[in-house]
Parts: sequence; C-alpha cells; structure tokens
Amino acid sequence: MNHIPYVMNNNQKPVLSNEYLTHVPEPFLKKQTEINETDPSDQSVQMTVTAEEQFLLLNSMYDGCLNAADDQHTGSLVLDYLTEYNEEFDHYVIRSNPEAEKIFVRIELVNRIIEKQHVQAYQELHANNPLKKPYNKSGMVDKQLIHLLKKVIEQGCKPLEKYDCEHSKIVVQAFNELLNQFDRRDLHSFFNIPNEPFAVNSPAGAKVFISFTQLMNQFVERIYQLTQEQEFKYQQKKRMDRSRYQQKVATECVDAILAKHSRIVVVRIDFRYGKTQDPSLSQVKEDLITCLRYIKRTKSLHVLGYTWKLEFAEHTGYHYHCFFYLDGREHSQDIKLAQQIGEIWKKVVGSEGAYHNCNLDAHNGKYLEIGIGTVQRNDLDKYRILIEVIRYITKRDQFIVHKRILEDEQKERELTDKKAYFVRVFGTSFKIKPTVNTKQKGA
Repeated sequence: MNHIPYVMNNNQKPVLSNEYLTHVPEPFLKKQTEINETDPSDQSVQMTVTAEEQFLLLNSMYDGCLNAADDQHTGSLVLDYLTEYNEEFDHYVIRSNPEAEKIFVRIELVNRIIEKQHVQAYQELHANNPLKKPYNKSGMVDKQLIHLLKKVIEQGCKPLEKYDCEHSKIVVQAFNELLNQFDRRDLHSFFNIPNEPFAVNSPAGAKVFISFTQLMNQFVERIYQLTQEQEFKYQQKKRMDRSRYQQKVATECVDAILAKHSRIVVVRIDFRYGKTQDPSLSQVKEDLITCLRYIKRTKSLHVLGYTWKLEFAEHTGYHYHCFFYLDGREHSQDIKLAQQIGEIWKKVVGSEGAYHNCNLDAHNGKYLEIGIGTVQRNDLDKYRILIEVIRYITKRDQFIVHKRILEDEQKERELTDKKAYFVRVFGTSFKIKPTVNTKQKGA
C-alpha cells in the first residue's frame, strides 16, 4: 500500500536469559561495536484515518501532553503509538493503532472543554441572527468542540483494551450515563441535523422528545462536571507535582556536580530491550541496578552522577532515558563514552538489548540546540539548554497508561505485599537533604 510520510524536523530515527556479571572485561569495553539505533518493523502499515485527519492526530494536542521541542525526541507519544520509522524511505509513516487514536481524541476533547470552560456544545441563536429559522434555533458554540464530539461518537466510547487515562475514563462515564442507549451511527448522523427532535425513553419509561443539541449539551456539561470532581483533579495534580519534583531533583543534581567541577561531560543515552525480550517489571528494575553498579565499578569511567527515567511504550516496551555526568578533567570524547555505557547495558540484559546514543545525534546535527557533551561551569547558554532537555524528560510522565503497567504493578504489589506499591519511574544519584522546620525545632 502507499505509505503517507510524516517527516520529523530532526530526521531522527527511533530505536525500536539476562546475564549477571562479576566484572566487565576491559577488552570488551575497548571493542568497537555497531550501535543498534533502529528497529524497523516488517509488518505492513495501514491507515485508519483519512489524509485530512492525519494532522488532527499529529497536531498541537501533543504539545499539551509533552510541551517539548520535536528535535529533542528520542521517543514520544507520537512515535510510541502512531508512527514507525521506515528505514527504506528514511521517514516516519503513520501506522494503524485504532485504540491510540481513540484515546488521543478523548484527551483532546476533555482538554478542549477544560481550556474553554465549555458547559454546552450548542447555544440558541440570537433573534437577529440570519441563520435562525423555525427548524434551526441553535448554533455551534465551538466548531473544534463539535468536530471532537463527532469523532468521539464515531469511534465509540467503550473502555479500551490496552490503554487508560483519567480523560478517557470520564468520557466513557459521561457517555454511559447519557448516550449508551443510542446507536453511535444514529448519533453520528444527527450532527447534520442537530435541531431535529427525536424520541427517547425517560427514566419512568415514557417517551419524550429531545433535540440532538440538547443531548450534546448534556454530554458536554457532564464531562465538565466530572473534570471538576476530586478524583480527576487529584490525578492532574499528582502528575504535575511529580513532574515538578523530578525536575527539581534532576536540576539540583546538575548544580551540585557543577559546584564541585568546573568542566563535566554530559552523556545522554536511552536503554532499551530487544524485540523478543519481554522482561517483568521487577526484572527491568533489577537490570538498571545491575547496570549502574557496573558503570560505577568501571575504572575507566569517572562518573560523578546520573539521572534516569523509566517509561513504557507500545512497541518498545520498558525503556530508560538516562543522563550521566562524567569528570571533564578525565574525559572528552562523549560519543565513545555513551557507546561504552551502552555496551555495559547490553552486557547486562543480553546481546538483543539496544541503546540510543543521543550524543551521536548531537554531533550529527540532529538537535537545534545542544546541551550535552562537554559543559563548562561558566557556559550559561549550554547549561540552560541542558536544563531544558532535563525538564523535557522529567515532564514525559505517561499521559496514557498502558494496562500492561497496571498489571505489572498489581503483580509487584502481590509479591511485595505492599498495598500502596507503585512503580518508581525516576531516580538520581543526588541525595536530597531533608528540610528542617525551624519553628518546630525551636518549639
């Protein structure tokens, strides 16, 4: 079939039995090996959206989720769920993922309602409005809102098999409360004649007449009400607080290192698993611990600190985004350092493991601004870029929760017998000093 390309600005390629070592052999660390940066799929790509709708799927709603520049992506919601890299044609193609398309549209619908504070979809036209007719008394409040409502109803509002998030939950709840009795194809057709009344069954069993505009107003109002409830607001606040905390600690790690070292080398690398590897969550965590242990024990690496972030993607599974900070007096070749660290990861998880060398991307001109490599303490511009990239990584909390993560959390909870267990997705070598409440101390 004909693939429809989506070319990224940076032309970046995504990276699509465990062995425990007693030591890392020096010959292995010096060996030049090929870096596995791509993992193209042999499966055919099929579109489930029209050409006009592609840009709806890849539009600025992702900026609201990620708020990061495209040139810093080594993976994103777009890359993880809706595109894959075609090595032969050297561009990204949109692939079929109907569930991801559904949840993204639900997210955008809820965000639109929150942003514009919509409590209705249609409003009565003013008496002097030339569009007002006896059969046409209402008009759209927001054209984009109507488009999203139409798309959500066309796709259906059943719970999804693989994905979940608080936005999807409230859309499904509102739909079940108000629209579940209707055939979605009938509802979709009413968008062309929204003022046409039709019969519905009242709670008492009697038939009453209601217009489609009234029905959509009730649907939008109910979604808005659910966004104001404690559970939804709690999930939003938890995501924001976690992101701020991660950003604060990661920044303090860099500041603490630069306070002691005037020149450092920053290595940014992604750790991944091979296509046939499917490790458990506990194994994923143990692999990182093992990898960090051997990195610290490698005498040729003078690591001053590090930051890591665990994520889960549809086709790449669990993976880590990592920053390593090395002594600039001892090191200078950041690409080779990244490769050396990446090969330690592969030695821990097996030869199928993969890593993405972001420092190589930087030297190949794939980033508009570079904050990795050698960083001087007095280079404020490069420091700013580094902190912005760190902020991007720390803000990339999973906007969508893959149900595999929930299942893995439950398994871990049962094994650890901790009811409040949750997956730790962020870590750093920087130790936070507890704050002391002077008033309490004096009391």
